[in-house]
Amino acid sequence: PKTPFGSVPVLEIDGVQYAQSMAILRYAGKITGLYPKESDIEALYVDQFLAGFDDISSAIAATNAAKSEEEKLEMRKNAADTKIKGTLTALNALVKGDFVLGDSISIADVQLYVFMNLLKSGVYDGIPTTIFDSHSNLEKVYNSVHQHPKIAKRNARIEAH
Repeated sequence: PKTPFGSVPVLEIDGVQYAQSMAILRYAGKITGLYPKESDIEALYVDQFLAGFDDISSAIAATNAAKSEEEKLEMRKNAADTKIKGTLTALNALVKGDFVLGDSISIADVQLYVFMNLLKSGVYDGIPTTIFDSHSNLEKVYNSVHQHPKIAKRNARIEAH
């Protein structure tokens, strides 16, 4: 496709294309109030949380270099047992309350929600769908996001189709 990086996602505003999922996520967070504006430290906190998901995504993406399906499954099992579990443990420790920052939802929470849905779906063979089960703070955030009125409304629209 004819996009800035030759791939998606792309956000077009006033005829100008903007790319890269994390850049788009931060922009969306800023215009919706889901990215901290008043505190650079809170923004840093959100960014470090998001970077944890980048680490997990990179670990999963590396498995696509496998020469066989069997090798890919072994690589994913190894990633799940090491990098992914370790990163989830670190992220779990960062949660400050019902949401990552405590009482208010941010893009870090929405990203966690999307990521958990993806991994729990079983789309990545070799990565257990139960990988979040021992991370109670992440589960708490997931449930808080799931119950958030705007997320519940979105989910209802999706289920209706």
